[in-house]
Amino acid sequence: MKSRLALVLTLLLVVTALPLLAKDKDKAKKEKDVAPAATTAPADGVAAYLGSESITMDEVNKQAEAGMERMRQQEAQYRRQVAQQTYEIRRAALDQIVQDKLLAKEAAARSTTADELVKTEIEGKAGEPTKDEIKDFYEKNKARMGGKNLDQASPDIEKGLRQMKVQTRRAAFVKELQDKANLRVMLDPPRIDVKVPAGWPGTKGPEKAPVTLVEFSDFQCPYCKRAEPTVEQILADYGDKIRFAYRDYPLSFHPRAMPSSIAAHCAADQGKYWEMFTNLMHEQGDLSDDDLKKRAATVGLDSAKFQACYESKKPEATIKASFDDGAAAGVTGTPSFFVNGRMIVGAKPIEEFKALIDEEIARATTK
Repeated sequence: MKSRLALVLTLLLVVTALPLLAKDKDKAKKEKDVAPAATTAPADGVAAYLGSESITMDEVNKQAEAGMERMRQQEAQYRRQVAQQTYEIRRAALDQIVQDKLLAKEAAARSTTADELVKTEIEGKAGEPTKDEIKDFYEKNKARMGGKNLDQASPDIEKGLRQMKVQTRRAAFVKELQDKANLRVMLDPPRIDVKVPAGWPGTKGPEKAPVTLVEFSDFQCPYCKRAEPTVEQILADYGDKIRFAYRDYPLSFHPRAMPSSIAAHCAADQGKYWEMFTNLMHEQGDLSDDDLKKRAATVGLDSAKFQACYESKKPEATIKASFDDGAAAGVTGTPSFFVNGRMIVGAKPIEEFKALIDEEIARATTK
């Protein structure tokens, strides 16, 4: 199913009458991918001679280690992307097959054809765009209308909005048919093994919950704070079906992210991790040393113990290990989430989370 965003973009293309560029058939053919031969180490372990001095492969490897590590990370990221795209292509094909079969079965049950069913239940019940909807779309996208006024743009806008309504109704109708048919999807998506260390303080929910939601985040990140209400709503809606883990991923360009994570872990030493977490996520402040001390007092921490822990930076190694875990899992920015190992990047709408969570719960109940 096309997303609403995709449909809006499609509509804009229609309205502005952007020409589609024809592709040369020869260029559309796949070219054979010939991989270059890998660099081989000399048999004697010497990479070069500088006069009488030899430069060994051990020296080269040591010098190249940082670059090689970046290359390995890029390769791993590429493989994850290919795996995800492969799954999405297969899932789209599966969804289309399921949709066609459901429509055919429903049509047979009503003694009609699939085409007639679509006309009756989808196109006939999609509704027509109103004048207000057309005007609203025009006003919001006037800059992209190529100089057309409302009257000139209205026919194309109306056509595009109608297509959107049909797509929305199609999705709803197919969902009704799926629910009646008891669809069970066994095609398994690619997953990333994201472990939560034993005793990790930022964890809540039962260990045997069918869904584990892991968030890699940063206390100075505005997008992370924007995502927090979504996370809270998910935990409230799903209760003991969700195990949640907040993992530290302090970004280097957020200078107060690491100190804030240290403060949270120091609060954990006094059994008040979540109190400090909530304060950091919801209360305003500059996250300076003085600000963090005030927060510690606000949540009821022993000031002397907190100060000793904070100044020692004892939790820093644990936080850096959390960052490394995130990087190994493909995290490059915050917030990044994993729903049973399935990655969601950014402060996305709650519907996107719920779609994966519901699918994972359904998958768990069929095992």
